[in-house]
Amino acid sequence: MKIFKLSLLITVIALSVSCEKEYTETGEVFFSGITNRDGNGDLNGNIDPMDWNLNTTFTSQEDALFAADNLPICTDANDTLLKTYVYPNPNNGVFTFGSIIQMDSIALKIVDDNFTILYENDNLTSLSLTIHENGDGGSRLVRMYYRVYNGACKYQGYGDLSIR
Repeated sequence: MKIFKLSLLITVIALSVSCEKEYTETGEVFFSGITNRDGNGDLNGNIDPMDWNLNTTFTSQEDALFAADNLPICTDANDTLLKTYVYPNPNNGVFTFGSIIQMDSIALKIVDDNFTILYENDNLTSLSLTIHENGDGGSRLVRMYYRVYNGACKYQGYGDLSIR
């Protein structure tokens, strides 16, 4: 019985340590890395598996960034042909957000590590948008949250950006 309890305790500790946390206890964004892309949008280095997914479940804090809706995640959100991305990444504060999804509109929010909104646009109708984010002269990581609306459903996710 002692061995069972000990192995159960070790398993619980191992699972809690291995789970990736999205936020610290203070509600700050936790950055785990970026997906590197060159100026043409091609992958050229590190890939963060948490970034640029179309079916991400948002926490209540993330969900509150956007206007309330009751739309479900689109059933084809796991289709590997559909994608969103930012390039170049890292960048100097000028970058392009692109999407290969049929859509009605896109809502974007860029936040810093304290969850302060640095950029927002709730009604984009273009599949590509160049954003100029005026940095503070230093290096920093920011997170772009997005919702792509497509009829009666939505795609949603985020990706981290390195601005230098």
